[in-house]
Amino acid sequence: MLGLGSFPAISIADARRERAEAHRLLEGGTDPAVQRKHDRIAAESAARTTFGLVAEQYLSNREQNSAAASTSRRPIAFDNCHNRFEAGVAK
Repeated sequence: MLGLGSFPAISIADARRERAEAHRLLEGGTDPAVQRKHDRIAAESAARTTFGLVAEQYLSNREQNSAAASTSRRPIAFDNCHNRFEAGVAK
């Protein structure tokens, strides 16, 4: 059984639309509960994957795996972009 929400948080019309969508997924061979879980995980992952987070991971990885200290300190286009992004956020 797939929960669609409780009344009055979800209207009867919305519940019927979600039921129709669940039936459509089932007819296509997809479990609606599994699909909902995948959608939620994808949304959470997308929310955590921000430019700032990706940039920090990239720079950290670059520092840890650099062949030489001078290489890790050498500015590149990505670093410059990150610096401009950080400057814009700090305003």
